[in-house]
Amino acid sequence: MEEGQRVERGQPLAILETQPVLKANLTKAEAEVTAAQRALDAQISVIERYEAERRQAQAEARRGKQLYRDGATSLQRYESLQADSDAALAQLNEAIANETTLKADVSVRQAQVKQARADLDQATVNAPSKGTILEILARAGDRVGEDGLLLMGDTTRMGVVAEVYQSDLPEIRPGQTATITATGFPGQSQNAEVTEIAQQISSQSVTSGKAGDKVD
Repeated sequence: MEEGQRVERGQPLAILETQPVLKANLTKAEAEVTAAQRALDAQISVIERYEAERRQAQAEARRGKQLYRDGATSLQRYESLQADSDAALAQLNEAIANETTLKADVSVRQAQVKQARADLDQATVNAPSKGTILEILARAGDRVGEDGLLLMGDTTRMGVVAEVYQSDLPEIRPGQTATITATGFPGQSQNAEVTEIAQQISSQSVTSGKAGDKVD
């Protein structure tokens, strides 16, 4: 950016030296989300398999119970089938508990990605509004001080403080049109409008330094 350059709202003005590190942090966080999501997907597949095994074990236990009642199988066989059903249920419950943990891990990783992306965005300073770069206070390699990176403003509407003699005040009123000229810009003028008249009278602050200046 250069002084005097016009910028649009949201236009990048500067990139902080922390950007490469923050970009790497974001990449790492995104990779961790992908890994956590894969682990969760794998656990969901495990749960589906354990649910099928649990249903099969429960069916075997119910059949074994009926066969035992009918005297077609032994108590030992029935108890073995019931133990298998109980084990399948415990295995399924453990898998579901692990799924809850993995879901929480995915949420944490996603929050880390969100934070890393926000940190990366902060490494780019964007123009808060449309305007003109008035002064650059810190350039590449400089430490940013309390005054910030640069000064900018909207120069499409400018204000001028004009001093007039007390005797001319009756001829001036708010809303009146005026023409602004300055010795530093010969041949140039700008249309203006009187917006406010000060309520105090003071000594003239701008003088030529020549003898005979009216300063009161």
